[in-house]
Amino acid sequence: MSNRYAIFCSGQGGQDAAMFALTEDESVPAIPSWPAQKLQTILADPAALFLNRNAQPLIAAVGLARWQALSARSCVQLQAPMPLPSLIAGYSVGELTAYGVAGALDCDTVIALAEVRAAAMDHCVDVNKPQAMLAVSGLTAAQVLPILQQHGLAIAIQNESDRLVVGGLADDCEHAQPALLALGAVCQRLPVAVASHTPLMKNAAISFAAALDQATWSPMIAPVLAGIDAHKIRTTAQAIIALQAQLTAPIHWHDCMDACVESGIEVVLELGPGNALSRMIIARHPTVACRSLDEFRSIDAAADWLLRHIF
Repeated sequence: MSNRYAIFCSGQGGQDAAMFALTEDESVPAIPSWPAQKLQTILADPAALFLNRNAQPLIAAVGLARWQALSARSCVQLQAPMPLPSLIAGYSVGELTAYGVAGALDCDTVIALAEVRAAAMDHCVDVNKPQAMLAVSGLTAAQVLPILQQHGLAIAIQNESDRLVVGGLADDCEHAQPALLALGAVCQRLPVAVASHTPLMKNAAISFAAALDQATWSPMIAPVLAGIDAHKIRTTAQAIIALQAQLTAPIHWHDCMDACVESGIEVVLELGPGNALSRMIIARHPTVACRSLDEFRSIDAAADWLLRHIF
């Protein structure tokens, strides 16, 4: 293998009714704990697809099904199994998927933990005080922080120096938006009702950590990047700390992309659903060869592309 490659595990936002199509003919699990009828009902309802309690386990399931199908392909050049990635990274709930890709957690456990994670986060939302997340571009973190602090908001995700996601109470997001716009920001309300990666998720972090402690963990086939600071996770203890911390602390995805390049990664394959992570790393690091599985007509086509780029 001449080029080191990384696997990116997608977060929420790219799910659609056809997201299991690539693996429907594969002998891989989807969502073992859900009846097939429930899965089909959710996939057929665009609103249900984006409900937090559905989205998180669905995204984990899609990512793991695709990874299992891809990793089962053999490498004809070496007459050996598909080479393992050198690094794995996941965006938000995708960081949990990443530990399934790394072999630290089995498929059923990852999906069950995604359900626990979603439920714990939903429980942090007061129906009388709805939460929201706002994409803010055109301003740096230093420029937006005074406004956020004034309105009780927090940075949830930093994708670029001037591309942020902020979160908090919905009313506070609405009140802060005019000040952000006045500074030249472009703001867009996201279709989520939970202020992920902010202090509002404090109670969720506590209950999720307990579930992580009770899970059965195995050694990792490759390190996973921690979303909160892009350091390489290699042990179960480190993984539990990182997964708990990212519920209340901001995700520094720009640092994760930089850490990949610093580690010598030249090829990235995003599992999906969606291609948001592919687009971001191509924009930030144009020399990296990157595609999303959603861009291929089959798992075989994706495997062929990957093998061509790592040999």
